[in-house]
Amino acid sequence: MEVPPLNFNEQFAKDLLIDEVTKLNQLKWIFDGKKFPEGYNFKGKMEEELKRKKKEKLTLKLLDVKKNLQDKMQIDKMLLTKDLKLKKNLNKLLLLLHLHLKQKKKKVKKILIA
Repeated sequence: MEVPPLNFNEQFAKDLLIDEVTKLNQLKWIFDGKKFPEGYNFKGKMEEELKRKKKEKLTLKLLDVKKNLQDKMQIDKMLLTKDLKLKKNLNKLLLLLHLHLKQKKKKVKKILIA
């Protein structure tokens, strides 16, 4: 048994075409439990469907959280790589500066000695 019934769209369209219906809130549908086969557990089926929908929604949320974490980890990895490159370049610059200053000291000493 389908909920809503397979012919719901057809019935809804027919109800809208009734001359006396001028507003949507005038339409009322009455649930007829007798239309279900004997022993059909409507409440149980609805609860199952709600659980399935909640689980589906939770799964989608978890997948979204996982994707966001993966994106953040990728960004962190890129930042770390850039940070390491910056540190290497800074160390190279400091070494060059140190060598440059060392050579300047030698030149100053030569000038003072001469």
